Amino acid sequence: MALVKCKECGKKISDTVEKCPQCGYAKKKIKLFWPIILVLIAIGYLTPSKVVNKVDTKSKTKVETKTTTSSSINEVGRKAASARWNDPGYTKAYFPQKESFWIILKDPPPNSDLYADLACRTVKKDYNIKGFTITIWNFNNKKFGKARCY
Repeated sequence: MALVKCKECGKKISDTVEKCPQCGYAKKKIKLFWPIILVLIAIGYLTPSKVVNKVDTKSKTKVETKTTTSSSINEVGRKAASARWNDPGYTKAYFPQKESFWIILKDPPPNSDLYADLACRTVKKDYNIKGFTITIWNFNNKKFGKARCY
């Protein structure tokens, strides 16, 4: 508790009182709680986030690309990467788990580890996905190659 000068009469008063006991001058309280809350809400609402819709001319399907400032998993990139390696009868690709990407080939190459490494670099560069493992399989569920994409 400290003594401060009254702005109206100039006499010393306690800093905890709401009115000056001599002249009755009411001290103004600065209420910053709600203005600060509103500013934080406005910052959160106006954070850069955009959604871009494109039409893929080859398959004539709509591809939606989202970029946000959060570090969420790139689900749109995962779907696009899976679509890149899907060719009915020859290849299938999907993410059975968040940490693994499977590419199933009709005839896997003999150097499937190099193929998986190349696919890893492509997925990281083109689709902005990392933090998973690519595994190359054949249609008989035999594993041929593997690469870590981190």
